[in-house]
Amino acid sequence: SVNIKSTLIHCTLLAINVAFAFYLSRRFAPNDLMKVMLAVGISAAVGSILLVFLFPQYGLQSRGGLVAGQWQGIFLQKNGCGFMLTLLLLPIFYVRLSGRYSLLARALYSVLVLTIVAENRSAGAWVVCLCCIGFSCGLLILGRMRSKDRITVLALSTLATIAAACLAIANWRDVLSALGKNPTLTGRTMIWSVLLASIIKHPFLGFGYMAFWQGL
Repeated sequence: SVNIKSTLIHCTLLAINVAFAFYLSRRFAPNDLMKVMLAVGISAAVGSILLVFLFPQYGLQSRGGLVAGQWQGIFLQKNGCGFMLTLLLLPIFYVRLSGRYSLLARALYSVLVLTIVAENRSAGAWVVCLCCIGFSCGLLILGRMRSKDRITVLALSTLATIAAACLAIANWRDVLSALGKNPTLTGRTMIWSVLLASIIKHPFLGFGYMAFWQGL
């Protein structure tokens, strides 16, 4: 690592996070763990909404030029907000809830999270969210099918996915335009082209975990 102190600190934090994840997996049954994630998701979503409307100087992104004013909620950055809430949305497809209002609770939670992701205006989060929802719905549908039907649907879905991917690649400029992005991905491709020279310097071991920018 080009910055041993930074790498050690972040590796320690990562190890603590991984250890905590193992603890949760041992401490809670899968359904209970999904309920915990839903509780975290509700807290994050409600907190983000309150921050956006009551304290917009913190709930809206104030830096970044083109993305200034977009929702970031309780998170440090709008992309992180979109991806994290997408992750916290997924348990709603699998958790078992009891009670008369369980279906209503699922719907309200989904609408709340999807509203934040939509207002977040992160094209990457939109794509990931749609893919995750499609994948989760697909699993639920496949789980109710007979084995023969499941194989047929999987084969057709795979072909359709490959065709859609090829179509998107062939018309990538139109796809980016539909997502509100320019061909440079808001300047990212220019940054990537410059960073290639740095990657070539350390192609195998890199600059150390969370130490890349200190090594340029």
